[in-house]
Amino acid sequence: MRIIDAETHLLPPEWTRPGYFPEPGETIIRPAMYEHPQREQAMRGAHADGLLAEMERSGVSGAIIMGLPWKSPERCEQNNAYVAETARRNGRIFMAFGLLPPPWAEPPERAALRLRDQYGFGGIKVIPSWHGYRLDDPALEPMLAVMEKEGMILFPHTDHLFRPHEDADAPYSLLTVARRHPGLTIFAPHLGGLLCLYALHKPLAGVLRNILFLGSVSATPDMIAFAAKAVGWKSLAFASDFPFNHDNSMKNHVKTCMELSMTDEERRLFFAENVERFRGRLSCA
Repeated sequence: MRIIDAETHLLPPEWTRPGYFPEPGETIIRPAMYEHPQREQAMRGAHADGLLAEMERSGVSGAIIMGLPWKSPERCEQNNAYVAETARRNGRIFMAFGLLPPPWAEPPERAALRLRDQYGFGGIKVIPSWHGYRLDDPALEPMLAVMEKEGMILFPHTDHLFRPHEDADAPYSLLTVARRHPGLTIFAPHLGGLLCLYALHKPLAGVLRNILFLGSVSATPDMIAFAAKAVGWKSLAFASDFPFNHDNSMKNHVKTCMELSMTDEERRLFFAENVERFRGRLSCA
């Protein structure tokens, strides 16, 4: 059976070497990734060779790759260039999202179209809180409208409900964007902060229909089974968040998800087909 991992992260190899640190101005990525106790374990999988090795070890045949949203627009650009090159070089294996640079550096609507035209990215990855705004911020509206019109895919980070609201990417912001842009396809990692459960609430079920909820909840995989009861397996996809998930392992998450109760057809949908249908929009070829 084919398995596609819908959320993996890559950095240029020189940024993953032991002893390497980004500049102090990277006040989120530096402490979260480079000063983390599991730093070296994560960095071994944070470049193309490490990811391909983990995929082989895990029985995963394809993946969606993306970088991390740096505060430095130059670093965002370098990360985008590496991801695009990796995706083109391994076109049968990888699909990709481009990183939105900080909005102060380039108007978001211009950046989204440039990343598509320059690198072939058919989707845009954002972690709004890392750049000091919210997903439903008016400054992002022109970009979201352009992406909806152009058939691009949005990949917005969404935090879970226990995170303090002031420094989190709230599920409510995701819901607001889905309401405003019903034609915009959205890939929601971490099950959209469990927004998916509100598909059980009839007034919201239609609003969530264009969201593919990604099961990048490696520490709590039973949440995926809860989500399936709300949105169904056609709206869910396997994702690990490798190598920055809780145990820096794709293989372990494959194993725990394989143990979830589902039919053969549901397994094919969850592990590959729900993502495969977007290949034409996410290929950097």
